[in-house]
Amino acid sequence: MKKNLLFLMILSLFLALAPSARGETPAPSPGGSTVEAPMKGVFLEENSFDILSSADLVLADTALARAEQYASRLQNIDGLQVEERFGVSRDSFDSHVERLELFKTILSSINVSFADRVRLEKEVAKLDQGLRGPSDFSKSLPAPPYTLSFADANKDRLEEMAKKKESWRTQIALGEQTLETLLDARRAAEKEVRLLRDKGTEGNLWLENDAVLKRDTLRALRVLERLRLENLKIEYRIFEDREKELAKVQQQIVRHLSFDEKDRDTQIGKYQALM
Repeated sequence: MKKNLLFLMILSLFLALAPSARGETPAPSPGGSTVEAPMKGVFLEENSFDILSSADLVLADTALARAEQYASRLQNIDGLQVEERFGVSRDSFDSHVERLELFKTILSSINVSFADRVRLEKEVAKLDQGLRGPSDFSKSLPAPPYTLSFADANKDRLEEMAKKKESWRTQIALGEQTLETLLDARRAAEKEVRLLRDKGTEGNLWLENDAVLKRDTLRALRVLERLRLENLKIEYRIFEDREKELAKVQQQIVRHLSFDEKDRDTQIGKYQALM
């Protein structure tokens, strides 16, 4: 579900690119007048915006502060005067505001994803250093001997974990594809900004502002997806470790099996019920 929502966000941003990104010429502003804009786009000053360490979070925080400032200016604009002041339709203006809210949400999510990264890396460090105590599986294991029913129940848990691993691998593969899709969309958005600036900003300030917001939203979205994907890979490694622990528990159970008559009858009854 989360993956589908992410693709929808990407698609909506990509399809919303201005005509200039498709090689078309934007319509002139009404009456040939210079179209004003409440703020020229300066959300992400770094062309190579990325979050690789906690020190980089200041980039996201600074961009969020700029976006908040920009949003407050937009809130003070009379919706009935949008076309007259900016030369754009009310629908285009509303879409711009919605995109700005999406941009702010992505920047906030980047901070959350990086906090998750720190937590996950600490857990992995414990694994690497052998500092983790007994697993939950080992701690909950009663004293031997063990029945066949108990062994089968644990075997079912292992099979369920194997299914989850397959689902996890699928999510990781989709995440890799999403990064490529986002890269294409980001490059198209960057092309749009370049085309507008090559033609000169006079009369197109609003178009440039909108294009910069789309570009920076895609830049931030790709950073967020990369962080999410890397976190997913770390979680997968932790999950694999839990699976190995459960497999060791299963080996211990098998070594201490007790074949009593009551358990045998229970097993036979279980299979008879399926006939």
